[in-house]
Amino acid sequence: MITPMGASLSTDNLLSRYELTRQLVTLHEQTLVVLRCQLEEDEARLDLATRPPASPIATAVLADAPRTRRVLPKGFDYRGRRYRCSTDIEIYLRLLALVIDDLPERVAYVVEALSRIGHTRTYLAKNRADLFMGRSAEWAARHSAEVARGWYADKNLSSAFIRRLIGVVLDAANLALDRDVAIRWSQRAMIDETGE
Repeated sequence: MITPMGASLSTDNLLSRYELTRQLVTLHEQTLVVLRCQLEEDEARLDLATRPPASPIATAVLADAPRTRRVLPKGFDYRGRRYRCSTDIEIYLRLLALVIDDLPERVAYVVEALSRIGHTRTYLAKNRADLFMGRSAEWAARHSAEVARGWYADKNLSSAFIRRLIGVVLDAANLALDRDVAIRWSQRAMIDETGE
């Protein structure tokens, strides 16, 4: 039930409603990440299933050609270049570093967009101490990484939250998923039909 703006709610009710709304928004964003991954997989399967049949001559030539299986490593492709990463946090930090280096004019937008997400901390700053207000320098050093030319990023993040942050970074940097950046959250096996 939505309460009109002028109506009065007790602090407990307001806090409960706020927490429930925050949880629903987080759940919705996580669901969107899962659905986008499912769409990507389904698109690839549909592409294979609906591809027109090859001509008989091409089929005969390809039947004799060796088929190779190659594995696309976990990581991402950024503007045509492939980056191999072993963890989700590595994907996030390396992509953030590339955005900072390649698009310095967009960094302020990225910082602003990331700061709107955090309730108690920021996720990108010029100084480690600014990432974690009220925490010790040792704690800040342990939970952050220098990503590019004096920029520090929070690395104390869950995989689900990393996926959310990457979406925010790409939007703020004016980059599009699948056009400018393709992310592989796990290794993928591909069969090269031509044997090349």
